[in-house]
Amino acid sequence: MLRIGRECYKLCRRRVCVDAEKMSVLVSDGNTVCAPSSVRGVSRACRTPHASPWRSRHRPQAPRHLQRLIQRSLASLPPLETRESQKTPVADVEHELLHFHPSCKAETRTSVSSNFTVLTNFITEAEEEVLKREVDPHLTRLKYEFDHWDDAIHGFREIERSRWTKQASLILARVCKSAFPDSGKKLPQTHVLDLAKSGVIKPHVDSVRFCGNIICGLCLLSDAVMRLRHVEQKDQVVDALLKRRSLYIMRDDARYNYTHEVLGEEESFFKGEPVVKERRVSIVSRNEPTEQSPAASTTHS
Repeated sequence: MLRIGRECYKLCRRRVCVDAEKMSVLVSDGNTVCAPSSVRGVSRACRTPHASPWRSRHRPQAPRHLQRLIQRSLASLPPLETRESQKTPVADVEHELLHFHPSCKAETRTSVSSNFTVLTNFITEAEEEVLKREVDPHLTRLKYEFDHWDDAIHGFREIERSRWTKQASLILARVCKSAFPDSGKKLPQTHVLDLAKSGVIKPHVDSVRFCGNIICGLCLLSDAVMRLRHVEQKDQVVDALLKRRSLYIMRDDARYNYTHEVLGEEESFFKGEPVVKERRVSIVSRNEPTEQSPAASTTHS
């Protein structure tokens, strides 16, 4: 929709008809102006200027005081398209970011849809830059490693942080508010994982000895594809598109009963389309183990 307030002067110099919610303004040859009721108090002399030889030799122009009245009247109108009407429903967004393989059962669709959430554009580019500046000086001192204590990650470097600048703390506070309910106490340490362009995270389930039923990750610098696979029913596979600056939240059934992995460059496809993978930094938060957590013996680390 045209920003009528800014463009009113231009409209008044042209033969333009603006129709906005039963309000019409017609400027034609500078001789006739049909204004809304709030403008109709202007005298007829102002609304129908006298013709003159000078006016016929120059471009038509409505009186300035009338332009101001029209501008104020149009500015008071509500926008024709509200912001809500332009938003995509949350359910549709989540459905677009999850791909259930053909073998998936209805129970898998219901369980994963309920327990795995991706919030796109969770942070802005400026906020991403704030976090990058915060962690890069610590990460770049380290070399990428290609072995892990449980062989779950290749091509990575990692740190843990509990202290953040004020700007970064405000961003991470929003993460906690979105991911952890009041009853879920977040671990004080935040895990920062830097995955090289060629790096991969192999299928695993985070140990219940170290974290509870919720894991969330803020994705920086690159898109990626995360694959969930049921621990026992290997044909139940779901792919999640983790876009840059998105936040994923994995809880309960999706956290305990599905392995998760980040696909490497050669396998990085989502719904048949390639997903370009670059260096990716994820800021991972977890909550403390609870009494309701399943026994460690039933969970793959």
